[in-house]
Amino acid sequence: LAGSLPSEAGLEANILRYLAACIERRRRLPEGGVAITLPAQREERRLGFDAATGLSPGRYAVLQFKRPRRPKGGAASFKLQTDQFCTLLRYPPASAFYVLHVVETNRDMWDARAGLPGRACLVDARDLVEAFLSVVPGPQRRGNPFGEGTRTVQVDGYDPCTASVMMEDLDAGTGTTRNRSRRRRICAKSVRALCAPPPWAGSVVAGGGGEIAAAGAAARRIMTASGRSWSREEASRLLAQDLGGMQLPPLPERGMLRGRPDDGADRAGWWAERIVEYAEHASSGRSRGRGRGSRHLLGFGGAP
Repeated sequence: LAGSLPSEAGLEANILRYLAACIERRRRLPEGGVAITLPAQREERRLGFDAATGLSPGRYAVLQFKRPRRPKGGAASFKLQTDQFCTLLRYPPASAFYVLHVVETNRDMWDARAGLPGRACLVDARDLVEAFLSVVPGPQRRGNPFGEGTRTVQVDGYDPCTASVMMEDLDAGTGTTRNRSRRRRICAKSVRALCAPPPWAGSVVAGGGGEIAAAGAAARRIMTASGRSWSREEASRLLAQDLGGMQLPPLPERGMLRGRPDDGADRAGWWAERIVEYAEHASSGRSRGRGRGSRHLLGFGGAP
């Protein structure tokens, strides 16, 4: 097995092992202070920010592992499903990440040991919104606002960690691919960044103890790493703010979709509402696309 490509499960187990030890050491947590949860498939599809409030108070990050395709020389490509991507947009900024690991063989993984987390790129899902939207031929009457299918992310190196999105140029009339010549650089960090002192990453589930805790998830709330409250309205507001500076796909013809803004209206707000709406739909399990890869919920530290 030494010369074989590591399995996704093998890479996850080893990266999480060393990452947990790193976080506990750097954040001065007791041994076992990092809790790692692997949701069941039906739970994974619906585990958005509303379901996350059922967790115990503390700080959490979502890690979505993806298996590389043909890694070589510190570079590899990864296929990201758009349905799965939408479910990650339900979380606050800097709390839901893709883990893109570049390890060519089992021997490389074994030899890396504690250095393994430094050989994986960490990409905030929200940093991919503009790149994903830039290849959409236009909104459809129903369905995923990013279009069906996948996007390719190319990791160009892990030291320092660099990555870009390979964008397909789609024919708006037929929906077919014309070429794959365009690329967009995205921000990526090493997985070791999660070891940095708070509040660099993670969302916070907060709530009281005793009677309040006994009242269940409704008594708790989820907040961003910076302390802002989080809700569907906040998710839509912040996404619209981000989209305001982006080049967005064309709007549909009048009457095609409900809520189409008039000329000069809030185009970014319209797109944000469509994305958040579909993110809820994808997370509910009603969506056809389930995506591939394993999602881990990483709990570290207590709530402020």
